[in-house]
Amino acid sequence: MSIKPGEGERRAAGGYHPQYSVCAKFILHALKQRDLEWIRIADPDAGRVDDVQIGAAAHVDAYQIKWQQYPGAMTLNHLIRGTDKGPSLIAQLADGWKRLQAIYPQRRVVVHLVTNMYPSSNANAGMPAVASPPSPYHLAAFIEQAWTPTWLTDKTRGI
Repeated sequence: MSIKPGEGERRAAGGYHPQYSVCAKFILHALKQRDLEWIRIADPDAGRVDDVQIGAAAHVDAYQIKWQQYPGAMTLNHLIRGTDKGPSLIAQLADGWKRLQAIYPQRRVVVHLVTNMYPSSNANAGMPAVASPPSPYHLAAFIEQAWTPTWLTDKTRGI
C-alpha cells in the first residue's frame, strides 16, 4: 500500500496538534504560577516521558501524552502489558522517572500520563483473577475508589 505524497506529514501534524495543545495548557499554568524555569520538548534523555517537561525550582513535571483520534477504553492491560513494540506503559513511565530523577536529583520529579482514553468499566478487560474481588471490579472503579482519593489527598498536602 503506497501513501500519497504529504500524507505522512498530515498524519504527524494531526498527532502533534492535540499533544502541543495539552502541553500549552500546562506551560501556561506554570507561567501563571510564576514558577517556570524551563521547558523541554522531545528530550531524548527523558525516555518515553519526553513529550514535555516543565522545570521549576523544586520540581520537574514530565508528561507523556497518549491521544487517539477515536479514543476508547483504557484497560489494566494497556498499563501493565508490554507488546512486541516495547515495554508496558507503566514500565515506560517508571523508566522516564528514573532517568529524570538521575538528571535532577535535587528536585521532585513527577511523571504524568495524559490521555483522552477513559478507564474501562469491564471486569473482563485484563483484571487479574482473585479469590474474592471487590465490587465493582474494573479499572474505572480502582481509579475512582483508590487512585483519585490518594491523589487528592496528596494535592491538599502539597505533595
